[in-house]
Amino acid sequence: MLRKTLISAALALPLGLAALGSEPASATLYTFTSDGTFSNCSNCTTSNTNHQINWGSSPHSTMSTDSNFNGDSHSGTTNSNPKQIGQIDWTNKENNESSNPVTSTYTLGLNFSSPPPGGSGSVLLPISITNTPNNARVCVLFIFCSNTGDVDDTTTIPDGGSLTIDGLMLSDISFVVTGGGSFDSTTNTWDNPEGNTSKLEIFATIADAVVEQQQTVPEPSSLALLGTVLVGLGLLRRRRTRGNSTA
Repeated sequence: MLRKTLISAALALPLGLAALGSEPASATLYTFTSDGTFSNCSNCTTSNTNHQINWGSSPHSTMSTDSNFNGDSHSGTTNSNPKQIGQIDWTNKENNESSNPVTSTYTLGLNFSSPPPGGSGSVLLPISITNTPNNARVCVLFIFCSNTGDVDDTTTIPDGGSLTIDGLMLSDISFVVTGGGSFDSTTNTWDNPEGNTSKLEIFATIADAVVEQQQTVPEPSSLALLGTVLVGLGLLRRRRTRGNSTA
């Protein structure tokens, strides 16, 4: 009977020890707002309190912070799917001049109100725009003529690395284009056809910066049980050895 009890305890002990630290990390609720502005403008001008840049001949091509996304509060939980943290809108207008490259720095400011106590930080995205002039002309019987237009203009935006705000780690900055155009993640190139307004959605993975790791240190009661099992097994081994020697 004692032997069966000791064996059962020995089998159950590793399971009990393994259960320590197996609790999954709980998700943290966060809430934030974002605000994107442009600075260090070359071959372009800023407007709308630095929320927009303009370049090329009138009507200008423009790139601006999306006002709808910028004005809203956003929330989510850590350790889940990537979260959209910002958006840039690019309207590519026809123009007859080449002012390359158009460069600027886009600063995406993030203000977290939760978890407490809150905090703020920013992602810096250097932008370089290749603006193709559409001054080549195509004529039919020398009567009807039109500009060929910029088929596509391109923008290069490197990823923003990672940063820590309010105990949260923002990393794996990525981009998704909607409304026409495309984004090549291998070259970080945003492509936009002439006459189109393309939207660049900015995403990040948001996780707890410091995840409490459960230490797999046995409790005193577990150590006592382990000691009892080892002593009991030793006694059983000695008893079996004595029995064999007297037989």
